[in-house]
Amino acid sequence: MDSYYPPQEANTVFKSYTITTSNNLSIISTPILEDAQEGYPISKKFQFKASGGQLPYEWKIINASLPNGIILNTSTGQLSGIPQTKGMQNFNIQLTDESGKKEYQQCSWYIIPKLKISTESLPDAPKSKRYQYLLQAKGGCQPYYWQLTGRLPAGLKLDRDKGIISGTPVGSRLRWNEPPFTLTITDRSPHPQTESKVFIV
Repeated sequence: MDSYYPPQEANTVFKSYTITTSNNLSIISTPILEDAQEGYPISKKFQFKASGGQLPYEWKIINASLPNGIILNTSTGQLSGIPQTKGMQNFNIQLTDESGKKEYQQCSWYIIPKLKISTESLPDAPKSKRYQYLLQAKGGCQPYYWQLTGRLPAGLKLDRDKGIISGTPVGSRLRWNEPPFTLTITDRSPHPQTESKVFIV
């Protein structure tokens, strides 16, 4: 007689797993920031950006400092404020993610200086002799553009693009009888700057 064994249910064990994907942490902002201007608020586009890693991020300036007047939001990487330091600024930015991974980037940032007419006075212009003088300025963004308010002595003219006063003075008026005039300079900064100064020739 054959034996009969009823089928038995197979033992089944279930276990859950999770797979964590991790992209490499990276700073994707350009290391050379767009120029800003001394004394003018910077725009909201000045923000460090990153990819990969685990949120949240933390941003930090190391081995240097930001220009005076500028602050960093350590959570968002946003820069804000009014730069009070001029010239080239170099600093390092550190990015840390939730897992503690770190990334670094060396950054450069040029702060456009305030525009200033550096010519203090103009040399005398002897009558009937060739005269030429190059006006001096510093700061801002070249090329400069010069404007005249009032009148130059007869025979002289202003080259507005080059900032040169030239010509041959004519007439018989004495120097101290010449009326003063105003020269105004304008630069090509994102926020155009102007400065004026009164002169006499």
